[in-house]
Amino acid sequence: MLVRIAASGVNPLDLKIRAGRAEHARQPLPAILGIDLAGVVDEVGPGVTAFRRGDEVYGMATGIGGHQGSLAELAAVDAALLARKPAAIGMREAAALPLVFITAWEGLVDRARVAAGMKVLVHGGAGGVGHIAVQLENGKSPYGDIFANHTIGELDWEGKTVWEWGSQAPGGVARQNHDRDHLPNGDTIIVATQDRVVAGVGAYPIADQKLEEIAPSGTIVWSWSVGDHLDQFGIPPEGRELLRKIYAKGGKGMGFLTINDMQPLGRNKWFEGGDARFNPDNIMIDSREASFVAIIEKKTGNIVWRLGPDYRTEHSTTGGTASVSSDLRPVLSSEVPRPVDQTSGQHDAHIIPEGLPGAGNLLVFDNEGSSGFPPTHLSVLQGSRVLEIDPIKKEIVWQYSAEASDRPIWSFFSSFISSARRLPNGNTLIDEGMNGRMFQVTPKGEIVWEYVNPYFGRQTLASDRKILTNWVYRAQPIPYTWVPADTPHGEIAVDPIDIATFRVPTQKVP
Repeated sequence: MLVRIAASGVNPLDLKIRAGRAEHARQPLPAILGIDLAGVVDEVGPGVTAFRRGDEVYGMATGIGGHQGSLAELAAVDAALLARKPAAIGMREAAALPLVFITAWEGLVDRARVAAGMKVLVHGGAGGVGHIAVQLENGKSPYGDIFANHTIGELDWEGKTVWEWGSQAPGGVARQNHDRDHLPNGDTIIVATQDRVVAGVGAYPIADQKLEEIAPSGTIVWSWSVGDHLDQFGIPPEGRELLRKIYAKGGKGMGFLTINDMQPLGRNKWFEGGDARFNPDNIMIDSREASFVAIIEKKTGNIVWRLGPDYRTEHSTTGGTASVSSDLRPVLSSEVPRPVDQTSGQHDAHIIPEGLPGAGNLLVFDNEGSSGFPPTHLSVLQGSRVLEIDPIKKEIVWQYSAEASDRPIWSFFSSFISSARRLPNGNTLIDEGMNGRMFQVTPKGEIVWEYVNPYFGRQTLASDRKILTNWVYRAQPIPYTWVPADTPHGEIAVDPIDIATFRVPTQKVP
């Protein structure tokens, strides 16, 4: 098979061959060196059925055993030594892989007999073989691998990739996590992780997060880093000191403030009324670890609006089922409107879009999970809430907790992930994420639709143990018109089961 070479790998073995010191890979000289290659099939010979002209391929296929190498424009190659190049990597990345990957595999798997679950110390992880040895485990992270997305992309309804981004990213992997969105100009904006020293936290690299706007060509046209704006998030001195203690020796893998949500504001009544903070191009984020919601001014990068982490604590009772001291915020209060009393570990903060009931207000899933620097006071009667907030007055104008559905507050609770979205009919679609439960409630709290995810998979949480879970990170409503016109759909009314009276039917024994 004739391959037109687009990229060639250069390995230490090439130098050994040139010096005559490669006993296992002798090559008569003079010769064209180069063992690894990536390119496009130019011609196929008789009997070759796995490839055709125009296929992108890569492999360790030249430069030894008397075969001329890949540091050339064309190479005649045994088709059995090539594979199709993955779409997620470029030609240069593909040409750098074969020999080092095979060497790492031979060392770890064939010789060391490394198996799943074992821990491996890789010396020289910055080199070629060491890099690949590390990569064999890369892509895995706690909490369902949400911090380790190497490549992101878009598929059409036929399953074909129409856009992808990863190999073009700094370091060759996207490290995208938590959120992404399309912008009106056709660009894509994502949340991604980066390892860096953050001033005011410590002297060692930690996992910071950044927002990146990516043009369709793959070029990063705008970037914003969380750690550069630490002074604007309202974290008090005792919280800053706690951060310094936690990250005194650094820490990688996740975002140190965990930005779990990022959404452009879009058209809204506040900007149209003259409030520049709500410019449609500005971006709302929220921090799961530090319990704040904020708006980034796209033009300057500054925080121009913020909710939390500091809240007023005038009330001394909840107005619900418990009385608490004044330093414990009234998380069970059902009185609205009222000043925002607390959020803790919240998710999916966003401005309700124009055209929907409540447009312009902030909607957020208040998890009430442990969070904060310093940690937030939480009630013994713990439950999550969905809050609709006037962003100008910073008042809760509507809320949902399990009490609104005449149930105990702890029966609706997700300490992490989760979402809430307003629907055109005025109801709210809620994802109780950690339990895989999605349901729709009316403004008065009546549950009119409910679905529990029946699909379970094994996930690794903070420990090394894998558990079965049906969790759902976010539930996003879409209209029927979003899918292809011939997609079947229907709505069938189902009577809810009353577990107080339901009995499994008796079966007759044959």
